[in-house]
Amino acid sequence: MTEALKVNISEIQTSRRSLAKLITVLESSHTTHEQRGEICAQLWAYKLKQNNECRVIGFSGPPGVGKSTFLEKFGLHLCGQNKKVAVLAVDPSSPFIGGSILADKTRMQGLSVHENAFVRPSPNRSQSGGLHHSTRDVILACQVAGFNEILIETVGAGQSEVDAAFVSDLFVSLYMPGTGDSMQAIKKGLVEASDIVVVHKADGETKTRAMTSAKELIESLHLRVLAESEAQKEVVVASSLTPQGHDEFIEALERLCLARKKNGAWLERQKTQKQNWIRESIELLVKERFLGERKIRDFLGKNTTGNSAKDINPHKIAAKFL
Repeated sequence: MTEALKVNISEIQTSRRSLAKLITVLESSHTTHEQRGEICAQLWAYKLKQNNECRVIGFSGPPGVGKSTFLEKFGLHLCGQNKKVAVLAVDPSSPFIGGSILADKTRMQGLSVHENAFVRPSPNRSQSGGLHHSTRDVILACQVAGFNEILIETVGAGQSEVDAAFVSDLFVSLYMPGTGDSMQAIKKGLVEASDIVVVHKADGETKTRAMTSAKELIESLHLRVLAESEAQKEVVVASSLTPQGHDEFIEALERLCLARKKNGAWLERQKTQKQNWIRESIELLVKERFLGERKIRDFLGKNTTGNSAKDINPHKIAAKFL
């Protein structure tokens, strides 16, 4: 491991710039699995010694629902309580050129300049699920850096961006009012994976629609609980332009945290997160070591040359790779 990849714990705890540089290394495609593992080993060694209570909350929702606005309002509330808040905002990458606009920091202008906050936009590298493959490592870095609250904003391109539910202690989805059948909505993944559903934009012309949507969601979720013996989810009607629902959301969040810590579900969820982290780490290692992009590219070049390409059986060729 090179000197450049060694972690200076005191620096990342006192310098946002140093923390940002470390995250860049963790997210870089040039950082090998072994190097990333050595960095995390240093972070883990320190984390085991510290007594820093840290809560990870994931946020997702479709484009235009107001995730960044809602998250900033909540983040500023936490900062006002003298909490140290890290926001990890994942933006979609272009599948053609690989770049990302990374606009979330621009949207959170108030939070990004607050002395108690750290806002980090990251590209998802076209990975499905709404997160970057190094998001878990970045969460660990932020924990060691001394943050009490880590807020994760997913890509939010549809109903499948639920990976944040598997890396967070609580998962919040924002629901757009008046978007259709609420019974269908709870089957599409996002609401199903949520601990709290926020029916957002309950202001102006959409306030009435938001109230109606929330009522339909509550009724649909109640029927699901009766049918499948699931825990009741919290549904909150909120606005980021008015105080509507702000206190109710915080109360619902704290109520869930307290209940899960009492019944052991909090620790059980963290245990499951560790298992998922190990599984994903194995998958990434296999992909990096045995299915490297260059190996696949060279293999494709050898097996799809000339006019024979049109007669190729993809399944048969794929089997030859292994």
